[in-house]
Amino acid sequence: MAISTTDYTEAKAWIQAIVEGPFIDDDEFDTVMGVTRDEARRQLADWSLPLGRDTYVTANSAMNNLSGYPHQYFDELEAIAGHDLKTIEATLARFNSYLRSTGNTKSGERK
Repeated sequence: MAISTTDYTEAKAWIQAIVEGPFIDDDEFDTVMGVTRDEARRQLADWSLPLGRDTYVTANSAMNNLSGYPHQYFDELEAIAGHDLKTIEATLARFNSYLRSTGNTKSGERK
């Protein structure tokens, strides 16, 4: 199973949204996301296909946190990220399936 160009585009938008949006406080960002805000910004700046393993993990974390972290901004999510919660959840499922098929777990750790 491969990730579609649309999924890559959406994942990039969600990393951008979680980096620039109000979803995670600065003092919690690296704990919640597994990377610092600046590291996620660097991944966005260096965005190219195929994505590196770390960028896959950051995209996965962004989707998980946008869909489940108690950020209280679900009404703003579509305006900021350009997609609704159902789209995030569907793309997250495809990313998880892809990561498992390549021998990676959702957290990005090798099996």
